[in-house]
Amino acid sequence: MATMRAAEASDMAVLLRYDTHIAPDVLRRRIRDGCCFAAEEDSAVVGMLRFGLLFGEHPFLELLYIDAAFRGRGIGRLCLLEWEREMRARSYRYVMTSTQADETAWRFYEKLGYEKCGAFFPPEQKAEEWIYRKRL
Repeated sequence: MATMRAAEASDMAVLLRYDTHIAPDVLRRRIRDGCCFAAEEDSAVVGMLRFGLLFGEHPFLELLYIDAAFRGRGIGRLCLLEWEREMRARSYRYVMTSTQADETAWRFYEKLGYEKCGAFFPPEQKAEEWIYRKRL
């Protein structure tokens, strides 16, 4: 059975294989600050969730990644719902995320109650970035 827990410094090597978007020192800080979680199955890390605070006050899911060999088992859904529960426990009322218009993740977020609330076109990106929010 899959679980999600706060990431620890000892998880760095495996998390860096999944998170190629930020520098190791930034990931280390996110782990230290409680903004990174590890998805586990049978005591092995099989994915991760990383978030930040948009404008210092809005939890923004930056990365949800599940190893390809473990996709389709509900682990991503479990991680997202656990993250929402944690954000609720930290007294946040909304969570946010984004996905590219040409990716399929938007279906996942909408199925779990996220609503599209904006979009922008980042430099050097081929598709529009859609912003989603969910009231907790």
